[in-house]
Order: sequence, then C-alpha cells, then structure tokens
Amino acid sequence: MKQFILLIFISFFTINCFSQCKIDQVLTAKENKNNLTEEILTDFFDQFSKDCKNNVEFSEFSNEILFAVTEANPELVIEVLEKRKEKENYNIILGIYTTPIHDGIDLHLILKKVKEVKTENETKKQILENIKTAISKSENNL
Repeated sequence: MKQFILLIFISFFTINCFSQCKIDQVLTAKENKNNLTEEILTDFFDQFSKDCKNNVEFSEFSNEILFAVTEANPELVIEVLEKRKEKENYNIILGIYTTPIHDGIDLHLILKKVKEVKTENETKKQILENIKTAISKSENNL
C-alpha cells in the first residue's frame, strides 16, 4: 500500500512539475522555423525554465530547436531575446548556446549568421560568446 501511495505521489508531482513544459510550443517553433514570428518565439522561449530543464527529453528537443531557429532567423531571435532580458529564463536560454545537444548542429554556420546580424546589443554579444565557447569545447573534445 505504501508503494502505491508513493507511486501516486510521484506521478502527481511529475505531472505538476512538467505540465508547464509545453511540447506543442516547441513543435510550433520547429514547424515554423523559416516563418517565425515574435509570438511563436515568445511562446517557445516561455518553455525554458528550471523545471523543464530537468525534463531530459524535453530539454534535449528544445535545445535542438533553439539552435535551429537561431540558424533560420538569428535577427528575430536576438530581437525577441533582447526584449526578455528581465525574464527569469533569459540566462537559461543564453546558457544553452554553450551546450548544443549533438554534433549535428553546425555551430560555425550559426556563428556566422549571428555575426551578420546588424543589430549590436548585449544579447547578440552573449550569444556569440557562448557559441564560441561551444565551438571551443567541441574542438577540445576531438
């Protein structure tokens, strides 16, 4: 009986903890990466939280899509992130740029595209710095 109650408690905790991790928002960003809007990116960025970071599958998928949307439209990504500087998850999102989920992400291409964005602000500088860190890490692991 104790095991049953423990199982119910863990299930309830897991559902509540990860219910804010909305996979549909990540899928929308993935499906529209070549036609992104500020609203799509805002909804996508809202999914990055400490709780969602602990959900491994969700975290891996959202990591991959962050790099994909940055490659597809770096200017809009920088613009929307810059507006979110005061949000709690701003640093979580920027930190992801140092840890791409797999080697299939073309960090050099993304770095080039971010550099080409004409806007100069702290968000762009931080993304560039973090991607350079990721490149350095990957080259040191070879």
